[in-house]
Amino acid sequence: MIHIIAAYTFELSKCYETVVRERQLLCLANIDAALCAAVAAGLGLPAPAPSIGPDELGRLEATSPALSRVGTPSPVAGREVGIIVNDSNDSSDSSDSSDSSDSSDSSDLDAAGRLVTAVTAAGMMPFVIAGHGGSVGDLVVARTFATARSFEYDAVVVTAATSDAPTPPPASTPAPGRPGRSTRGPPCSWLSCGDTAR
Repeated sequence: MIHIIAAYTFELSKCYETVVRERQLLCLANIDAALCAAVAAGLGLPAPAPSIGPDELGRLEATSPALSRVGTPSPVAGREVGIIVNDSNDSSDSSDSSDSSDSSDSSDLDAAGRLVTAVTAAGMMPFVIAGHGGSVGDLVVARTFATARSFEYDAVVVTAATSDAPTPPPASTPAPGRPGRSTRGPPCSWLSCGDTAR
């Protein structure tokens, strides 16, 4: 709880009006007396007594209908949906050009097309994302893997089949007698490592 106390103290210390600090301390007193006392000490103010008794606190609603979205359907109109597709022309599907004709990892483009239609009919905006520009089948590519950004979309649907991830290379091990020095890559000079002692 130390970081919470520090955060409250820091933010409230930036409020120059004492009445604002006192009002917020009263809110903290209704939440947790120890938290309120610690923050008040940091602000140099007396800790107020809670304004709500335990019995009254138990009768308060857990959520506010005016603020909570729980149980309230969210509108989908205008939401942006990324639809990831791929085909055998995507260079990301295979590192071997001899396998480029293999479409076993390709998306079901008919299903992806129906998904684009359904998303549009629901009032949302579909964005087809692929490994290359142009089109994939009859679908016009709106973004490539290089240009798509996660914050653009409210949801993403992956229609592309995926291959197993490659096995990562083994972790480097420190060289004997040189803690933290990797046996892989060029040798590290003491000066470049930030140690001027030789």
